[in-house]
Amino acid sequence: MPTDDPEYGPPGRPRPPDDAPGHPQPGGATATWVSPEDEEAMRLVAARLKSAHPEADPATVDALVVGAYDELRDAKVRTFVPILTERRARALLAPPPSDTRPVPES
Repeated sequence: MPTDDPEYGPPGRPRPPDDAPGHPQPGGATATWVSPEDEEAMRLVAARLKSAHPEADPATVDALVVGAYDELRDAKVRTFVPILTERRARALLAPPPSDTRPVPES
């Protein structure tokens, strides 16, 4: 049954069962209800990022993935949410660019 309740997102998104107030997110945190497809996509994104950034704390990676997903959770077109979530989290994990410009002599 579609709902336009802001807690669950845009119209057309399925409402969770009454006995399911939340689903576990990567890292064990429970947030607002997400679809099983989005939950699995976030789990896969987190796994890829943990593999690509073994130096990063796994809980930090999980939090970045959940945060990046949360920014996109109300997107009407769901097709690209996983890749956009991964790109956002990957950008946050990347070290800041170093300034390698030569220092002018005075």
